[in-house]
Formats: sequence, structure tokens, C-alpha cells
Amino acid sequence: MKRVVPPGWIAVRRLWLALGLLTAAGCTSLFPPEPPVEVSESQLNWLTIRYRPLAADHPPCRIEIVGAGYLQFAQGESPLVADDFAVDTEHLQWNNLTQEKLGMTPADARQMLQQFVDAGLLDAPARPRGADPGAPGIAACRWRINNRRGGCVTARPELTGLVEALAARLGRQER
Repeated sequence: MKRVVPPGWIAVRRLWLALGLLTAAGCTSLFPPEPPVEVSESQLNWLTIRYRPLAADHPPCRIEIVGAGYLQFAQGESPLVADDFAVDTEHLQWNNLTQEKLGMTPADARQMLQQFVDAGLLDAPARPRGADPGAPGIAACRWRINNRRGGCVTARPELTGLVEALAARLGRQER
């Protein structure tokens, strides 16, 4: 028994096959690429980074940038670097802490947040997928930027390099 193929069916099958091959080969994209994220000048934008350098002679630090125009920087071996509400006052390194609280314009805060976004902060996976060679440390980040909330732990050199540069400008102390 022979099946009768409707006219034009073979042409439709060939068209779907060609479209599938082009899509699989990357010659055509069904979804346009997302435009780069531009950070708005919202006072509700913020970024918190807890950074642990891999070098033994550099202490850990915490950087908080708020869209209203505030930057808080803490560095040292004290438990207060990781947690403002630390209560272990008997810790041997309790007093090993330097802090800076800086005010700036909201435009400057937006520009700093934009640098981190341009370095791939919003695209970073929540957990690292292996160590990145050449990374100077590990950063745990949490943010709310343009109503997008998220967090990640990363060792990507683009992001950790920005943190290293910021820590160097704000006064790195040696152990």
C-alpha cells in the first residue's frame, strides 16, 4: 500500500530542515541579544562585596556601595569585617580593623556600580565553577541593581580585579 504525500509536503520538510540546520549552526538567531544593562540613578541600588584575597599578606575586606551616594569600606582580621553585628569581643583580632565611610554624589555611585555591571557582575553564576587562574581572590557579592536582586561567589579576574583596585585606593593594610 502506497501512501500519498500531499503536494508541497516535501518542500515544507526541506524548509524546516534547512531552518533547523541554520539555527543549530548559529547562522541565525531567534532571540536578539540583550542590550547592556545601564544602571539607573536610583537610591535603592546597592552592592555588598565580601572579599578574601588569596595572598597571605593582604587582609580580607568588605565594600558596600549604595546608590544614594555612600561607600563603606572595612578591612582587617576582625570579625566586624564580615559582620557588622559580630559579638565575639574576645576574638584575638577584634581591634584589627580599619573603616572608611565616604560620601559621594549619586552619579558617582551609579558610575561605580556600572563598572561592576560592565565587568559581568549580573551575569556571574551563583557559585563558581572551578578556580579561575590568575584571580587574586574570592568575592562574595550581593546586590539590588535596577530592581534585579542577586548574589554570587566568584573568582573571575574582571570582578576581583575591580575589588583589588578599590581596596588599594582606599588604603590597604598589610598583615
